[in-house]
Amino acid sequence: GVMDLKAAPTPEQPSLADVEKAWGLHGEDLATRLSALRALRRPLNASEAASLLDLVRRPQNYSTLTPDAQYLFFNELLETLRVAGGVNHVTLAHGLAETIRDESRLEVQRDYALQHLGQLYELKTLPPEGLDVVFEMAETAQSALAATAVRNLGRGAAQKLPLDLDRLKKVALK
Repeated sequence: GVMDLKAAPTPEQPSLADVEKAWGLHGEDLATRLSALRALRRPLNASEAASLLDLVRRPQNYSTLTPDAQYLFFNELLETLRVAGGVNHVTLAHGLAETIRDESRLEVQRDYALQHLGQLYELKTLPPEGLDVVFEMAETAQSALAATAVRNLGRGAAQKLPLDLDRLKKVALK
């Protein structure tokens, strides 16, 4: 007989459900939210990528988790955005930069964002303003952020990535 096209599930549905679970809209626990991120098809489609980028900017959507769970979730979220494909790295870099500069965010989240920004730098997909943020943190941040930023710059120099060497020397002299 004639196939009923309406009955066939659209490929969008399971992924949208996974994005919703990742957001924790129904009080999902950490394990459920992590497996939802991992279940997303690669590459991400445009709406999934946009939704996950939005989630980076909304810590209130994972602040109900314990601090350790928040760190795990945030790191997995950034990892998914960086490696899953379908995500514009310039857009991702802007989201990471926003997190890094936001002093109301937990320092561990800012540090993870800085580490992922460093990985974009090594992939050569970091826009120049992304590198400015790394320098800013190396020059001004206290504690972990400064150390991570200096490490990012050092790896960049070692790999002969584009880098303002005069600015790097000033950081090194601090």
